[in-house]
Amino acid sequence: NKRDMKDYYHYFVNKGNHLNKNNILKQEEYRFKTFNQNTALQIIQQIIEAAKAYDKPFASRIVYRDKIIAEYSELENTSWLNRKEKVCYETKHSSYYIFLDNMQFHLYDYMIDDESYGIYGGSFPLYENDAFVGTITFTGLRPQEDHGVIIQVLEKVFQERN
Repeated sequence: NKRDMKDYYHYFVNKGNHLNKNNILKQEEYRFKTFNQNTALQIIQQIIEAAKAYDKPFASRIVYRDKIIAEYSELENTSWLNRKEKVCYETKHSSYYIFLDNMQFHLYDYMIDDESYGIYGGSFPLYENDAFVGTITFTGLRPQEDHGVIIQVLEKVFQERN
């Protein structure tokens, strides 16, 4: 229902306490030299661990070169994964960055009314070197937390690699 989508969007806009857009953009500098099934499984396992702390049902998925290569769900309906992924695929930015950017510039207002998009935190662009190759997506918490779970895991993964 379009009205509900708009209300939902404005609820999160008005909630305030948003993170800094430039910091979110900086997070997108994470680049994998190589990415494969093992990397995906390592990340999704760490996402599951991180999410358990919230004690709420959630779902997560990693799409690489148009294929789902890792997925975990405790939710009956995983349509939010698709919706957030669509935002990320189309913009090559995290869906949380697009949410924040749209508050300022309204370039993505068309996504608010369209139920195939989820312009909320939770999908993160996957880059191999400088090529966009897929998404890491999480849903089940508040949008900012959905985004935060992914970042928490990526920070750890990249610390371990260096």
